[in-house]
Order: sequence, then structure tokens, then C-alpha cells
Amino acid sequence: MPYTAGANPAAPPCGYTYLWCSLPERTAGTGTWPVTVTAHWTITWTVSTGQTGTETLDTHSTVSLRVREWHSILQNTAGN
Repeated sequence: MPYTAGANPAAPPCGYTYLWCSLPERTAGTGTWPVTVTAHWTITWTVSTGQTGTETLDTHSTVSLRVREWHSILQNTAGN
């Protein structure tokens, strides 16, 4: 999905927020979560001779993802 100005980066339309780190005791010893991404494309085409057509393409990929922690601290420094 294309980026839209003002979109909330904390809630992507095609995203997932992990609530747990991928510790070995949570992941059957692997220390990673399996992640599969799938894309479905519908392609409509027209050529200069007037021919037209529609094709579909499905693709997917799976990877192992290590999820770690990240803590942020926001500070108000307006008066400094």
C-alpha cells in the first residue's frame, strides 16, 4: 500500500506488532519467529495493437525473524 501523508507509522496497514521477544524458550529453541509474506498481484495490460489481458501472480517468502526489545524515552527539552 502506498504511503499516505499523515499516516500513523505505529499502525501500518500491512504490519504486525510482536508482543513477545523471540526467546529460545518461547520459540522451541530457535530464538526466532517464522514470518511468511504473501503478495497477490492482478495485472491488467493493453498494447498499442489493441490487445488486452489480465494476469495474476501470487508469490510468498518465509524467513526466520529474531525479535528483540527496544525502549524509547521521550524527553521534553523545550525549556533547555
